[in-house]
Amino acid sequence: MCYIYCDTNNEKIIKYVREISKKYSDIDLINRVYFDIKNSIYYDPYSNYQKASETLVMGRGDNFSKNVLFYTLMKSLGFESYIENVRVKDNTMRLISRKNTIVNWSYVRIVLFGENIVLDVSFDKMHLIATQIKCKSKFGQFSAEDYYVEDKRLFELIPFKISKQNDLFENNELKLVNTKICMDCPV
Repeated sequence: MCYIYCDTNNEKIIKYVREISKKYSDIDLINRVYFDIKNSIYYDPYSNYQKASETLVMGRGDNFSKNVLFYTLMKSLGFESYIENVRVKDNTMRLISRKNTIVNWSYVRIVLFGENIVLDVSFDKMHLIATQIKCKSKFGQFSAEDYYVEDKRLFELIPFKISKQNDLFENNELKLVNTKICMDCPV
């Protein structure tokens, strides 16, 4: 699915990558792009899925679109990157979903010098202030369970149902597990 949205050859993506890579490298580059996308692109829960370049140009996106943009930029910059998902339930009704309170929540995992850096660019600073959502994750160690409103977790992880994989069956019954779905775009 990510192939459709990761338009690494788009002129806006290429220009952004060219300009930012002149100024930064390694962890400083990751850090700069992370904060650019997180705080310069507004979180819009009503946004439709859009290509990475559309999110960049429009300056807004939902969880999936903002993280696809971040992932696309990381891949274009040459980082080993993966877009991953967990299924979550909104415990507080602060996250507005068109369909229901259970959604797939995307984030990006980057491998740098053999270490995983896990980041979510979804909520911009103004959205966090307006909704009083706090993230208790340390930089690079994102977990959806680390978003809080007051002392209540924003999200509860919901298990995915996985089928047709022998190692996920126990006594011919399907196990429920939280899983991360990795999608890789060609660069």
